[in-house]
Formats: sequence, structure tokens, C-alpha cells
Amino acid sequence: MGVLESVVKQWQLDLSQVVERCEDHGISSGRAMPSSSSNSAVVGGRIRSLRQQQGVSQETLAAPDLSASYLSRIESGSRRVTDRVLVNLAARLGTTAEHLRTGVDPAAASSIELSLRYAELALRSGEPTEAVRRFKAAVSEADGIDRASFKIQAQLGLGQAWEAAGELESALVLFHKVADLAVPGSKSWLDASLGLVRGYRQSGDFSKSIELGENALETLRRASDWPSPDGVRLLSTLQASYQVRGDLHYAKRLAAEAVGLADQLDDRRALASALWNISLLNAELGAVADAVATAERALALLSEIDAERDLVRLRIALARLYTLDDQPGEALRMLDRTETRVQDLGITSESAYWRLERARALLQLGSLDEAEQNAVAALDLLGDAPRAYAADALLTLGNIAWAQDRSDVAANYLRRGAQALTAGGSGRTAAQSWAVLGDALDAVGDVGGARDAYRAAATNLGLITALAPIGQSRPSAPTGAGTPSEQCDGDGGNGG
Repeated sequence: MGVLESVVKQWQLDLSQVVERCEDHGISSGRAMPSSSSNSAVVGGRIRSLRQQQGVSQETLAAPDLSASYLSRIESGSRRVTDRVLVNLAARLGTTAEHLRTGVDPAAASSIELSLRYAELALRSGEPTEAVRRFKAAVSEADGIDRASFKIQAQLGLGQAWEAAGELESALVLFHKVADLAVPGSKSWLDASLGLVRGYRQSGDFSKSIELGENALETLRRASDWPSPDGVRLLSTLQASYQVRGDLHYAKRLAAEAVGLADQLDDRRALASALWNISLLNAELGAVADAVATAERALALLSEIDAERDLVRLRIALARLYTLDDQPGEALRMLDRTETRVQDLGITSESAYWRLERARALLQLGSLDEAEQNAVAALDLLGDAPRAYAADALLTLGNIAWAQDRSDVAANYLRRGAQALTAGGSGRTAAQSWAVLGDALDAVGDVGGARDAYRAAATNLGLITALAPIGQSRPSAPTGAGTPSEQCDGDGGNGG
């Protein structure tokens, strides 16, 4: 060894001893890994195991900037390794610092990251069946890796894929798992919480949806960064659940808060979400013209940002508002402009909503056979489980059958729709549906059935109300505009 090399080596060994002395007294030469002593022992054990597998001595691995004794203490867990030292040791061992920290093999990590990217691409491209297949594979892959973030990402994605495919029960199971695994307040936790609030609302369990939403909102309100765009998203989602349950005054309060926060944050997406739900609430309260104007403002905001699925959903919702405003021709024109995008998305729920709104507009125009075809197609897509969406399709079919003078068929559809809403705890909307059924049954002479239907309406309202005179005219569709199928949760297409 030359004189110069000898001096350099001695200087490097002396420097490593200085590093050791500093760290012995709590002075770090680099940013130490924020972990406990037990984690330090795990990391040190991985370093020792890889070194021994490669037949490398401590002196060789430590050189040129560490001493063998210092490396020995790292391997035993008595010395907490700094980020700089960990990166250097990883390079000498032919691995990554992340591998030494987590134990996740770099090749395995790269493989699952690629699997997740392909699955997410399928979901964004409107291929829920393919997304389910790919996310299932990613979940299995993640189970073999000791890294929570991969498990959370894979399970959350699978839940969103199941939701897009219309399998709410499967989606809810996974959203619950992620909400339990993820750190409260994190993005994954919020996405899972939104999925739960949205999913229980879509399945008709409004009370559960509201309970989970209020708990999540309380968590966000306690966060240091409140108010936040995430908070507006959750407020809008929760408002939708209160609205479809019939708690319109509290829904209006939450909607006003969401709009105020979105304005304060100057967040276009959040503001569009809040305005969208305000429009539906206005329609529910009878101010349909105001609802249309507000929805058109929300549509203009969404058109300025990358929110393809929200744009599709808002256009379908706007078609609903046009129908309520006695503009069925405008509703059909809006739906026609949206048809290609709905097909491109390939998401079951959106296809069903599009069909259902087309059926409503056609019913108002008197095109009963075509209206029935679209409503049946919507119900086939949704399934007739007791969920709010399917109930909406059943009620629409009931009104179509009534307009076709098929009273018995109409009564059957209306009864099934009202039962589905009642099973979900939808007080006000279910009460409206039972009252419409009562009118229909009374009109065909089924006095006992009509009385039972009115009793069910009163029960859903929680009191005995004065009902409109029965038998005066054919019943019309329930006028509530804020059904779950048109609500915006402001989450950019994760099964809103």
C-alpha cells in the first residue's frame, strides 16, 4: 500500500470512529431511521444475514468508511443505522435500503408495483371485470410480502373494482379491511371511508352510511390541516346519505358548509362536487329551476379539469333534472351526448343510471314501450337486491306499467320498490313510495292493500300524517330528485 493510500485509509478509519463517538452521545451524522431498538435489531439481522450469505467479512463490508466494530453493533441492533450508512451498505450488498428496512425483496416489490399499475389502468379504463382479476392477483402477491402498504393498496383497489362491477357486498368487505389497516386520516383510509359511506348508501343502509360518515368526518375535523379538499369530499358524500334518507334540513346545512369550504380552499373539483349535490338538494326541495342552473355551473367547473367519470355522472344527473323540469327532450339530448362516454367507461352502475334516466324521460314523452325496455335493462344491470338503485328502477317500472293500464303489474313493481327502500331504512323516500302504492291499490279496488300501504308510509315517517285523497288520479313517480344514483361524492370515479 502506498503512502497516500495508507494516509487516506487511516483518515477514513479515524473518521468512522468520530462518527461512532458522536452517535454514542446522541449526535447523528445522518438522518437516523425512525425506528425502535427492536426494529434496529431486525434491520441489523438482515444486514448480517445477507453478508454471511455472500461470504463477506465485517471488515470487508465496513470498509472504507466504517469500522468492523461499528458494523458489528449495527448488526446486533445496539446501534441505530443512519439513512446514509444504510444506503452505502445496501449498495455493497447488491440490494436496496428499502429491502434492508422492510425485508421486501426488490424484485418482488417491482413485480407487485407493476401488477398494481396494470390493475389501476384497467379500472380507470372502464374495465371492472379485468380490474377485479388483476387486483385479485395483486392481493395474493401482496400477501406474500411483509409490507402493509402493498396489502392496503391492493385491497383498496379490489374493493373499488368490485364496486365498479356492481358487487357492493364484496366491495364493502374490502373497504372495511382497508379502513382498519390504514392510518386514520391517510389517503387510503379516506378512500376506504368514502367507499363505505357510498357503498352502504347505495345498498340502501342509510343509517350505517351516516354513522360511518360522521365518524370519519370527526377524524378529519380533528386533523391539523382542516379544512381540506378531503373534508369537502367527505361532507358531500355524507350530505348525499342524509338527503336520500330524507333529512333534508341537515343535508342542506352540510351542503352549505361544503360549498363554503370549497370556496375558501379555491378547489374547483371540490366546489363542483358541492354544487352538484346542492343542485340535487334544491330539486328535492322543489326548486327545480335553481337545481338545473346550479348543476350547469358544476358541469362547467368539471369540464375544466380531468374528471371524466364525474362528468359522465353529472350529465346523467342533469338529464334527470331536465326531466323533472318538464324538459324530457333536453334530457334525451343530454343522454345521447353522453352515451359513447358511458360505453367507454364500461362501468355497470353508470350504464344502469343512464338507462334509468332514459326510461324516465321516455315515460314523460309517452314512449312507454321504449321506456320499459330501458328500465328493465337498468334493473337487469343493477339486480333486484334490496338496494336504493334497484328500488328506483322498480318504482319507474311501476309507473310505466300504470301508464300502460297494467294495474296489477304496476302494483307489484311499486310494492317491491317500496319494500326495498324500507329494508334500507329510507324513511321519507320509502314513505312516498308506499303512498303511491296505496293510491294504485285503491284505484283498482284493493282497499285492504291500500290501507296497509298507507300504514307503511306512516310508519316510515315515524308518525301518522294526513295523506292526500286517494283514488283521484293515476299515481306519478316519486318526485324526489336526490336518489343515490345521481349524487356526487367528489372522488373522481372510485365508485361514486
